[in-house]
Order: sequence, then structure tokens, then C-alpha cells
Amino acid sequence: MSSRSGPRSVSDATRFTSTTPQPKSKTSAAANAGPVGETLEQRVARLRAAHLAARNAPISRYDRITEGGRKVFDVMHKATLAGLIGFTVIAGVFSVYAVMDMLKYNRKRREDFMEAQRRIEHDALDSARLAFLNGSATEEQARLVEEAIREADRTGQRLPPLLSGPADRRLPAKAEELRNKVRGAFEQEKANQRNGGPLDQLGLETGAAKQGSGKSWWKPW
Repeated sequence: MSSRSGPRSVSDATRFTSTTPQPKSKTSAAANAGPVGETLEQRVARLRAAHLAARNAPISRYDRITEGGRKVFDVMHKATLAGLIGFTVIAGVFSVYAVMDMLKYNRKRREDFMEAQRRIEHDALDSARLAFLNGSATEEQARLVEEAIREADRTGQRLPPLLSGPADRRLPAKAEELRNKVRGAFEQEKANQRNGGPLDQLGLETGAAKQGSGKSWWKPW
């Protein structure tokens, strides 16, 4: 049997139609129809009484449980949403910090690697120059020395010397004075150990006096 209004669309065919009264739904005139001959005041009084009766009607236990559960789940939903948003913000902050720290660490490692490479190249160049001067350089070392010479000529800079100048071995005046003080204290300590301390000197003097008198404590004569 085809519909008199024509074929329905997919949205009309799958639309959910609520059977409960909605705030914007229109009530039928038959439902609000009062007794025959009812005046306007009587109708207002009847509708007001019906409204008060519906509002003051006892609520069943199932409805109270449903309403309480709805409030609880609403609070839980808001708390979960706030927690997810906060966790997302914290995770974003930690991610940015981790990325910045990783970039800084990689930059430092790259600088250390470049410095190590420069040192290795410098040591290799010094070794190649020594071998080149001794006449025992390989082809690779000779090529390295020639490239370094060409680069120095192009930039106008001289190659660093292979042997540094003699180091200044003169001690500062303060260091020499400190060493003299230490030597004097060491000699004084050796003399004290050789001659003994004040108590040892007192004992030696007492013994010498007794030997000079020629008497002993167990011989009165």
C-alpha cells in the first residue's frame, strides 16, 4: 500500500518520533474539552486544579532512583571531561619540554662531535706533516698536507707550528718562598727529633747532673 503523500525520504523514514508530550507539542481540543456549558472561569479553575494535582502527585521510587542516577552520572561525566582536558594539557606541556630538552641535548652532542672531529683532523694533519717532513708520508697524508697548504695560502693564514716553544720553567717568587719555608720547617723538625723535646732535654740535664756528682740514690756515700 503506497502512501497518499508520496514516497518518504530516508530521513523521514528513520526519524525517531517521540510518543511523550513535548513542550512545543500541541494538545488536542478533545483532551481539554470540558463539560458542555462550562464557563471560562470554571475551565480555568479545572485546569489549575489538574495542574496542581499533577505537580503534587507522589513520585515513584523508580523515578527517584532514575533522577538521582541521572544527577550522579552527570557529575561523573563533567569530572571525567575536566580530567581528560587537564591530562591533555599536562601531557602537552611535558611533550613540549621533552622536545626542547631533546633538541638542546642533540645540539650539544653535535657540537661535541664536531669538536672531536676537529681535534682528530688536527692530530691527523700534525701526524701527516711530521711524516711529510721525514719523507715517510703515505699518499693520503701527502694529499692532506697539500690540501692544508693550499687552504692556508687561500686564506692567508699560516699553519700552526708542529713544535711549541720552550716552556718557562722559572718558579714564581711566592712559590720559591713557600718552598723555602717548607724546607726550613722540615729541617727544624729533623733537629727536634734528633735533640728531643723539652721533656727529653730536662731528663738529659738531670742525668748529666747526677753523673757529675758521682753519687747514686742507693749509695749514700
